[in-house]
Amino acid sequence: MRVFVYGSLKRGEQYHDWLCGARFVGAHVTAPTWRFWDLGGYPAMSPGGDVAVAGEVFDVDEAMLARLDELEEVPELYQRARMETEYGECWVYLVWEAPAGAKALADGVWPSVVP
Repeated sequence: MRVFVYGSLKRGEQYHDWLCGARFVGAHVTAPTWRFWDLGGYPAMSPGGDVAVAGEVFDVDEAMLARLDELEEVPELYQRARMETEYGECWVYLVWEAPAGAKALADGVWPSVVP
């Protein structure tokens, strides 16, 4: 199965080691149908906007997906949903509405974390 990541799980980001052993499939940019949020150290995306979100697709197994659910605090913070990519259907972690204090981002590219 595949997962689309767009923030702190991407290569070079602070939580990428949670994908250790996953196979990188490729980069993907979504259609411009999302809202993109800065939650203070990590992003979230939600449906219904006009932002194209850039991310990466990885092959994961059931055990890794379950670990990612823990990291992403499913279902309290994020919900896992399906989305179509050029690599086929993928899991993605979404919020349905902006959490309190979220800052809207017009650019769908999450920057590297700078210590």
